[in-house]
Amino acid sequence: MVMAMTVAMAVTMGPPPVQITPGGGRDPSAEGDSQACGRLRDLPKPSRRGGAQDPARGDQEGGQHLPGARLQRRARRQRASRWQISTKRFRLSTSVIAASPDRDPVVRHDAPGYSRWLIPPAALCVHLCIGQAYAFSVFNIPLTKLIGISQNAPAGGWDLTSLRTIPSAPGDWEFTDLGWIFSLAIFFLGLSAALLGRWVEDGGPRRAMFTAALCWAGGFVISAIGVYIHNIWVIYFGYGIVGGFGLGIGYISPVSTLIKWFPDRPGMATGMAIMGFGGGAFIASPLSVWLMQQFTTQTHVGVAETFLVMGAIYFCFMMVGAAIVRVPAPRWKPAGYVAPAQPKKLITTKDVYVYDALKTPQFWLIWWVLCLNVTAGIGVLGQASAMSQEMFPGRVTAVAASGFVGLM
Repeated sequence: MVMAMTVAMAVTMGPPPVQITPGGGRDPSAEGDSQACGRLRDLPKPSRRGGAQDPARGDQEGGQHLPGARLQRRARRQRASRWQISTKRFRLSTSVIAASPDRDPVVRHDAPGYSRWLIPPAALCVHLCIGQAYAFSVFNIPLTKLIGISQNAPAGGWDLTSLRTIPSAPGDWEFTDLGWIFSLAIFFLGLSAALLGRWVEDGGPRRAMFTAALCWAGGFVISAIGVYIHNIWVIYFGYGIVGGFGLGIGYISPVSTLIKWFPDRPGMATGMAIMGFGGGAFIASPLSVWLMQQFTTQTHVGVAETFLVMGAIYFCFMMVGAAIVRVPAPRWKPAGYVAPAQPKKLITTKDVYVYDALKTPQFWLIWWVLCLNVTAGIGVLGQASAMSQEMFPGRVTAVAASGFVGLM
């Protein structure tokens, strides 16, 4: 996560796009477009006999009456010249087409009636779902009793609060084994965000949100299979690796889009996204406990069923966010917004390409500060539910522990 946050600040948005008219079409007076079209028109067109057309050259210069060896050399030079001219014309024409917003599959113009205030709900649909990672500790105690509950279940019944007192059986997982699930998820969150930041920017938020939904929901499904067959390596792969990639892609996917839509309120826009990530644990903690209670029997803990249901719920909500998100038209600004003439103190208006930022000491100093800042909190979150129940045995129920995790 630390690498994701710092690399995302360094990613640039590429060269400035073509100027757009209020009607959504390309402005022919735009400087980059007109220059490219002018260069395209000025290039000579290849003649049918080979080479470029030149009115000053006669047919004899073109090679009709030259000797055989000279004629062959002339033909080879003409073919090479024709290939170079055709290649340059193709590159210029494709650059003009690529610069046109009407041909760009990433850009989805703000249609009449579309409100930029739909973007924060789209971001919340994603961040409220992936924020469940902070609430994974509510599954730690149930996952250590999957076999023991079938052999040592008390005759008088039990609930998730008294589950802590039921002894585990040989073959049950230890807390040290389960701690790697959360650690892998957070590690691959940062790794995927750092490696795929450019891919997210180039493809747009919709593709990124859809990919994040597939990875995040797929991680729950794979983890449910791992719980069912009691193979912790499957859970490592499902929740830790696949789900971790969904975390990283989903975490960064709406951030730059929010900043584009709210240049007048950048702090509010990014704050709402981060708020959703933290609020996801506040919702997921009691939801996880309630779902496990619904699927739990006398000899079975309903962890696998809870994973399946939560994966389906999260996939649906994240797809809603992917459906309503939009990218503003190039150079779009809110009505009445005027960019400040002088940048604020400690805020630059320049962009730095990510690979150039990695070469600066400032980047690594910021990364180290953020690493130290979040390490302690992430370490506590991984065991928060079990820790609170063991520190206050009998007085902190599973539901209360889930609330404690949500508040963290």
